[in-house]
Amino acid sequence: MAGWRFAAGWLGLALLSASAAPSAAQPTHCQTAAYDEVTLWRAAERVRWLTEELAQCPSPDAQALAYYSRGKAYIDLREYALAVADLSQSIALQPADVHYDYAARAFAYLKLREPEAAIADASEALDREPLFAHAFNTRGIAACDLHRLTEGREDILTAIELDRDLGRAWQDFLRREGYYDGAVGGGFNAASKVALAAWCKTHRITTGPELG
Repeated sequence: MAGWRFAAGWLGLALLSASAAPSAAQPTHCQTAAYDEVTLWRAAERVRWLTEELAQCPSPDAQALAYYSRGKAYIDLREYALAVADLSQSIALQPADVHYDYAARAFAYLKLREPEAAIADASEALDREPLFAHAFNTRGIAACDLHRLTEGREDILTAIELDRDLGRAWQDFLRREGYYDGAVGGGFNAASKVALAAWCKTHRITTGPELG
């Protein structure tokens, strides 16, 4: 199970799943390999198949993976309360790679405007996987929501150091939001850091770029 989650990636396959449809031949339930196909489907179709998976596959490993995957599908559908419920079920089963569940639930809590819960879950993910860039990112955004500015900036900058793609995403986001007028590049430069500090201090509505 850990291998499948790693291969699927924390950001998921959002662009693919927005346009892909399930094939005519449905993959067999209770086989981890089926997830390689299912993860390419639209989120609503994933929810349908994974609901069948939960009904048909009673083993704890299968249940944990199905709850996690359906929770991620609910995040794609912006059904964040349903995502929290499914991810909580997966966490209760304590899969070996439970840090993914905590990080995903942290993101769902962030979207539900529950920053304290988001921080707690992101911290749990980091206790288990100390170099998890997206957990740092979510925790940093949540800290900014609570006006804990130093903590928020430090976590987000740590995330960017661990995953430079996050740096480009943040530069693009800060530019679109009017905090930064520089060109998006490979590095997160001094102007970008000033813009990030300004966003962390002043934002009210947005919760940052859609980085999961």
